[in-house]
Amino acid sequence: MELDCANSSDALLMNIFCHPQVFNGNTLATPVAHLLGVEPSAKPNFGIHPGVPLLSGLKDRTEIDLQLDDLFVEAKLTETSFQNAKPRLIERYRDLETVFDLDRLPRKILYSPTTHPPTEDFSQIEDPADLPDPPPSPILASTPSRTAFHGYQLIRDALAAYASDASFCVLCDARRHDLIETWYAVLLAVHRPTFAARLKLLTWQELAITLPHDLQQFLDTKYGIVAI
Repeated sequence: MELDCANSSDALLMNIFCHPQVFNGNTLATPVAHLLGVEPSAKPNFGIHPGVPLLSGLKDRTEIDLQLDDLFVEAKLTETSFQNAKPRLIERYRDLETVFDLDRLPRKILYSPTTHPPTEDFSQIEDPADLPDPPPSPILASTPSRTAFHGYQLIRDALAAYASDASFCVLCDARRHDLIETWYAVLLAVHRPTFAARLKLLTWQELAITLPHDLQQFLDTKYGIVAI
């Protein structure tokens, strides 16, 4: 198999789950299936669009990176974050308060830089000696502009899993403590214990343990991901 070196999580997922020693066209390798908590008969589906019910009666077709039977997987590799969203965007979802305690969902204050004060025009002064002394440079500060929900992508994907009666797994690099902290902040806001039990975190490093040697070498060489 020729490995695609594209620098994205979805390309890496396809490299892994299309590898003949991971999925042979009929069954998943047993160690991989056991780690993910699915049956070996589960077939990978990439880039699915489950519906997330809205209060309006319509659905938001969010994208999930990988589906294995009733497991949804959202993968992060080099992406910077799980996105922020305005409250009105989050509040559209029908099951939001059924699944989450809104007061516990992580929020982030977004700041806007203060604009520079207007400058005086001295272009008509001919003698530079007539120029006044420049005023001291003002210290520019950022001011709060709005509050956003932090981890919007996780909130939306968890709601997609809830609506589909599925489980949900976040797959990320063990070195990305920021992403892991965001995930646990969202998880702590889930107030339905039976659904919270279907939400989990897996690292690329943990997955690497179950993979064939050539994939392990690729992960190490390309991304510095070493099986642990």
